[in-house]
Amino acid sequence: MIVRPEELDGLRHAVQQLAPEFIPRSVAPATFRQLVEAAQGRAIPVWSGASDKTIWGDVRTNHAFRAWHDAAHLVGRYPFTLAGEEAAWRTQVATLCFHYPQAPLLWGRLLWIEIVEQAYFHAEYGQFPADQIAFTMAKLEQW
Repeated sequence: MIVRPEELDGLRHAVQQLAPEFIPRSVAPATFRQLVEAAQGRAIPVWSGASDKTIWGDVRTNHAFRAWHDAAHLVGRYPFTLAGEEAAWRTQVATLCFHYPQAPLLWGRLLWIEIVEQAYFHAEYGQFPADQIAFTMAKLEQW
């Protein structure tokens, strides 16, 4: 599957618009309980690392995506489990479709890879993909 730059530009814009207030940190919540405690009426702390090889194209959008994703966990009270990641993905796609009803199907697929496929990779290998762009492109080719 070929990704046109304008499709990613639109998704990047959507992520920036849908993200809640956030603050990048070298250490961020690693559990749902820590996230709940850290986000009590404040900006959501997001991990600042590993933001250079992502589909988002820039560090700030990657951080915005992380904040939006964590906000989905908070809204749905979804734990940091594989099932919780799938539920957070569904929440994010529903939000995306509500605000961007003409969003291409590709956006949901990219979010699936970014959230669920990477969670499965982490569960299997104990880390996230080092080159998330290559990981995403390889997964898109399988679609």
